[in-house]
This record gives sequence, structure tokens and C-alpha cells, in this order.
Amino acid sequence: MIYKTIHQSWSTETLPAKYLKIKIQNKKFFKDWNYKLWTDDENDFFIKNKYPSFYKIYKNYNHYINRVDAVRYFYLYEYGGLYLDLDIIFKKDITKLLSKGKCCLFSQKAINDYFSVKKYEKYIDPMIMYSSPKNKFLEKLIKKLHTNGNNKKYNNIYDNMEVAGPAFLTKTFNIGDDVDIISDKIVTEKNLKYYDDVYGIHLCDNNWVK
Repeated sequence: MIYKTIHQSWSTETLPAKYLKIKIQNKKFFKDWNYKLWTDDENDFFIKNKYPSFYKIYKNYNHYINRVDAVRYFYLYEYGGLYLDLDIIFKKDITKLLSKGKCCLFSQKAINDYFSVKKYEKYIDPMIMYSSPKNKFLEKLIKKLHTNGNNKKYNNIYDNMEVAGPAFLTKTFNIGDDVDIISDKIVTEKNLKYYDDVYGIHLCDNNWVK
């Protein structure tokens, strides 16, 4: 079965008008899906009560985005469904690409960005992820987050992606995990010209930087 819940996160229950408009626009592709918007307070309560062994690490992260990045793996491991950043606009029905019983991750080419500078050919971005509950790869990610803790030092603000974001996810992935990699279907807006057959566009608003 496909777990038909979309998990999204914002600081409060009130979405900015831009993201509310995107949500309404995207709903045509998820007509029978439920939406769950997680607030900062709900995230805190969820980790504290469901994953208390991680709570101290979670609370002591050096940057807000580390908590936002980390908690999404726990949503999917606990409940299953689709995690979706608020600034993704769909052009086609992505649900037909999702695999039952697997964690579906989305990769794209590294072009003129942080990852190309770091010599990546491709990277996996947790801007969108699908999984059934208790997936073994997600369990591995959660264990890795426990092991890594929160003491990493950063050269610049984008190095925060090494903690729980795209760089962390890309480095932790191994062939053979219970995962499907869907390549070049959800892509960044600035590099849209390099891709064909795109299913969605990631606006990369980077509110965490601002």
C-alpha cells in the first residue's frame, strides 16, 4: 500500500500566502491524500515523546535548519508518507513513481552549486522523500544522527547541510539499502534548463539562510 499522508513543516500553523497557494495548486496531484503541517512546537513534542534518546541532540543543534532537516526522517519512520518542502511546485503526478514498501529518494545533478564545488556528480535532497513506516534505511539515518551528535563545526552556513540535510543524506546512502533513487525528476528552478521530463520544481527559497 501507499501511505497517503503529506508531511510538511513551518514555524507556526499559519502558512505564508505563497506556500498556501502552492499547496492548493499541488493538491490536484494528491486528491485523496491527507496533509499534516508540523509546527516547531509539535516537532519538539514529537521528538521529546517518541524519540527521547535524540531529544538532547535535537535541542542543542547549532542552527535551526538542523532540527528542520533531522525531524523529517523521524516523521516518515514513525508514520510513513511523503515529506514535502513547502517550496516545491509539481508539474506532473509524482505518485506514480513511488514504490510500495520502499524509501523513495530524489536525486539531481550537481550543477553550479554547493555540491558541484564539493566534487559531487549527483546529490540526494531530502526536500522530498517517501517511505512506508519503519523503513530500514530511515532507521540507519536515525542511528547515524544519534552517532553524529551536534558538535560539528562549520566553515560557512551551507555546511549545515552536512549535519542532517542533503550532504548528510547523500553521504549516508549506500547501494543495496531498501531504497529507490528517482533521478532528475524534481529539480532546482535555476537549473531547470538542464533537465527534461521534469515532474516538479524546487524554488530553493532557503528561508533558513535568511
